[in-house]
Amino acid sequence: MTLAQLIPTNIEGAFLWVIAVLSLIQIAPIKINPWGWLAKQASQAITGDLVREVRDLREEFDMNIVNQSRQRILRFNDELLRQEDHSKEFFDSTLEDIDAFERYCIAHPNYKDNKAFLAIANIRRCYEKHEVDGSFLK
Repeated sequence: MTLAQLIPTNIEGAFLWVIAVLSLIQIAPIKINPWGWLAKQASQAITGDLVREVRDLREEFDMNIVNQSRQRILRFNDELLRQEDHSKEFFDSTLEDIDAFERYCIAHPNYKDNKAFLAIANIRRCYEKHEVDGSFLK
């Protein structure tokens, strides 16, 4: 029997021949695992949309969190501009919001908000003044 006689001429035979050959391929140290590759491709095809949807939801969630931090920062600055007194703990909580807001802005350079940055500068100035004076609300 020659090699030409072993190769099938119809589609079903050729398909079975390819499956048999692929099942035998596992060369060490070069690992070729066609079944693992096929499983990975099938998994990505099935879960691809789900992964994109979860990523979009995560971005939306992060945007909501940063917008809430931004609102608290602006509200706190308004209170400072009205010369309301605040405790050190309240300042510290706002500074945590500022840290989260700034981390988000670094990770998302297209997110621009000069109002918040000006408010942040004022909050830091007031914090430093209260630190020096010891004039936090007790």
